[in-house]
Amino acid sequence: MRYMGQDIDGFRRMMAGYKSTIIIALTDANLLESYKEMIEITTGDLEAYLETIDEKLEKIIAYNANDLSADAGELQIMEEERLSTQKCLEICNSPYDAVKHNASSSVSETVTNEGLQECKNSLSNTAAKLESHLKALMDRIVTKSRTAMTSQEDIVDMIRLQEEWETTR
Repeated sequence: MRYMGQDIDGFRRMMAGYKSTIIIALTDANLLESYKEMIEITTGDLEAYLETIDEKLEKIIAYNANDLSADAGELQIMEEERLSTQKCLEICNSPYDAVKHNASSSVSETVTNEGLQECKNSLSNTAAKLESHLKALMDRIVTKSRTAMTSQEDIVDMIRLQEEWETTR
């Protein structure tokens, strides 16, 4: 008996792989669900705290519109606290973002993304080869130009041009 070109043992291994994948996905979903309430509470608290920080910043700026140097240290501390709170919010939202990303990735999207990545890598390799070839040509031009030049000033100018060209690359 054969299925998709495999014998019974191959079919059994394939099914075991699918079963394990489903178990992992369900475990991940259950774990996410169990932390959902805690994430929602924490996110709400962090958003409220962020609003408080924003209000304090607005008050300080409005109160000291003409002289911000008086509270510059406090402003810096509050801005750092604001950034830290935003980072915490990102961390709280990251499990949901990962689930959304995984759910939206279909087989066709995956194949397309892999193909595009291969194209990108190929173009990068081609660009690097062309860049190397261009540098070799430029070196040959400079070398030939140096031998044809008689003036030391022309040679110095050619060297400077080559260095500028390499710097811009």
